[in-house]
Amino acid sequence: MYHQEGETNRDLYNNSPHFSEKTGIFIDNYQLMLKMGMFVEMDYGKDVKIDLVDKKILAIVGKNCRTSHLQIAKMAGIGKDTVRYRLDQLQKKQLYRGNILIVNPFRLPHMVLVSVLIKVNTLNVPEEAKVIEYFSTHPFVAWASLLQGPYDFNVFITALGTKHMDQILKDIKATLKTNIKKMKVLHISKMDVCKTIPSKFEKQLKLRPKKPRLDTSFAPLLTTPECSSEDGPVPLDSTDLKILLATVDTAHLHFQEISSLTGLSSDIIKYRITKLIEKNVIMSFRGSINLSYLKYHGHAAFIRISPGVTEKKRNEIRQYFMQSEHITYVFESVLSPFDFQVFIISQDPYDLNSIMNDIRTRFSDAIEDYEMNLILNDFKFTHIPEGIRELLSKK
Repeated sequence: MYHQEGETNRDLYNNSPHFSEKTGIFIDNYQLMLKMGMFVEMDYGKDVKIDLVDKKILAIVGKNCRTSHLQIAKMAGIGKDTVRYRLDQLQKKQLYRGNILIVNPFRLPHMVLVSVLIKVNTLNVPEEAKVIEYFSTHPFVAWASLLQGPYDFNVFITALGTKHMDQILKDIKATLKTNIKKMKVLHISKMDVCKTIPSKFEKQLKLRPKKPRLDTSFAPLLTTPECSSEDGPVPLDSTDLKILLATVDTAHLHFQEISSLTGLSSDIIKYRITKLIEKNVIMSFRGSINLSYLKYHGHAAFIRISPGVTEKKRNEIRQYFMQSEHITYVFESVLSPFDFQVFIISQDPYDLNSIMNDIRTRFSDAIEDYEMNLILNDFKFTHIPEGIRELLSKK
């Protein structure tokens, strides 16, 4: 968080004329990002009234946003018309904020993915807004977060090849110039976990199990989303790319709606999506849920593994993260300052402390160091950013 010289973060929060008591963030940033429609998490502590039925619906669409209203009704134990009404209300309350296609980036041609950690010098609020706008509108930024902790920003950047990535990173440094106090680049090699909501939330709801049958949700074909740079790209033709680009931020669309956007028949769309799942190009269809309205808050832990730790021990750590009820995303990196980037969802500081103590105790012989950051908000999130879409559309 930026602050003026002599001010602490707490002073800035309390005294800045730009601070909004309603939203818990600076009003300039709020108006900017609300206009862009890019908020994933905000309004910490805001009291949004929802009941058990709302929570069940959010858990279902958070896991698979292509689940039909009829299936949601059966799983939640309510009527189909109620589902339609509830979804509309959840969207109006900004609890349910969109539908994201989760794509394996390493299956796309020449894709390179890095996570950039940035600590800035002391800046005033308008300058902070400029940095946020820069990353929000950057054509190759897939995911960008405002942090509180050792770093101020975490930005995921995609590029087609290492040369392209090097140029993007140079451009970022040139644009921010002297504002960068510290910048670390993590070269992402694996994504082990990819969830919208923590498993703990879903388990508490005791949803009725869905019968395993192939329908427009493709649920039986979807496995635990994980991917590696070792996967390598797969051939994608113009039809595959049309479907991916039409649904990347609208993963819930019916076949007829995708057909109207692409000019492809529903049968072809269904067949191609099935094949893209089988090739591990499409990994899941996620509803974007505002966890802070559910009294959950995100933290990004950057973990460095001690030199000499065996691959067997690394795999134990990996499996622990994959099975955790509190973790939503896990990225691994190579030739980088940290080995794991872990997104932890907790309900309060004591909950977070318990989660981290368990990790540190279990793997005390493997973890050399870690740094923890509170995620204040995610102001951009997509799996195929605009610049990559444009490049792919030309292929």
